[in-house]
Amino acid sequence: LLLSGDKESSIEHIKAVLQKLNPKATIIVPDKPKFEEFDAGKIINTELFDMDEAQESAGWLAELAKPHHTPETEEYGVGSFVYRNDDRPFHPERLAKIMNNFGTSLVKNISGKNADGSESYDDDIFSSVIRCKGEMWLSNANACPIEIHSVGRQLVLEPAGRPWIGK
Repeated sequence: LLLSGDKESSIEHIKAVLQKLNPKATIIVPDKPKFEEFDAGKIINTELFDMDEAQESAGWLAELAKPHHTPETEEYGVGSFVYRNDDRPFHPERLAKIMNNFGTSLVKNISGKNADGSESYDDDIFSSVIRCKGEMWLSNANACPIEIHSVGRQLVLEPAGRPWIGK
């Protein structure tokens, strides 16, 4: 992973997030601005990436396999959790309000400003969510599981492809 940035605190924050998402990744921070005199050989044809290994070593797979969540270190404020609930579906409008705040903390931390350019910041509990993935149940799609994938401010919801029958 190749990073570029001006603020040392932003670089450290991004490195912490990337290490959480991919603990085996090599992170390179160039010494000079705009990648001057950067050795492209450090990132091209390195044969370091293995798709099979990447798919099998995802941190969320390990999290799901655990019977109980073990809290992450608080050093960088990066953590993870697994939410499980079969009792009742999500309300679509209330869920949309929550999801609208996903990733806003990351935008604020990197740039020093909110996504709209303002400097005020409403610290919402879900603003620091930078990645979510899984299946969910919506009350207006009772028999159809919905796959959810989000990274930062990008969110994708789509039918899981098979109905829940006899649930």
